[in-house]
Amino acid sequence: MTSYEIIEQLKIVAEMKVSVNDETGEFTYTSEQIEAYEKSIFASREQKLNAIQDYKLTLNDSIVRFKEKKAMQDLNIKRTQKKQDYLKGLQIDLLGGDKLKTDEFNFYYTTCKKVNILDIDLIEDKYCKFEKVAILKDIKEAMELAIKNKESFFGAELLESKSLVVK
Repeated sequence: MTSYEIIEQLKIVAEMKVSVNDETGEFTYTSEQIEAYEKSIFASREQKLNAIQDYKLTLNDSIVRFKEKKAMQDLNIKRTQKKQDYLKGLQIDLLGGDKLKTDEFNFYYTTCKKVNILDIDLIEDKYCKFEKVAILKDIKEAMELAIKNKESFFGAELLESKSLVVK
């Protein structure tokens, strides 16, 4: 029996309890009849409630497993990234700053420039978007141009770093 059918049967039981014969004024159903009908409906209701709770617990277990799996995946991603960083450090140590071309790979270094904002308020508005959110690409280009023209650029500095490239 479905939940909806059980709910409808419970409504019928409630109607049976107050059903009165219009001619005699007596109750239409005896208490024994109502009790027997109620007993079967209540048994179905208990089974349905138990089945629904079991399913809810199964779903809850699934949610917990999904969360644990995601947490494990996140942890595994972090572990894998740390391993990659460690192995990259080993490669840098092994290369000692030299280029190397092997049968499989070409190892070399490239110079990267990165903008470090020192004071956002000193950056000109034309390099910012929406209430002083810096556009780093534009700032980097402007700083490189200022350095080339031997001019000052306030509020940021250009940092250079070397990065290992493997192709």
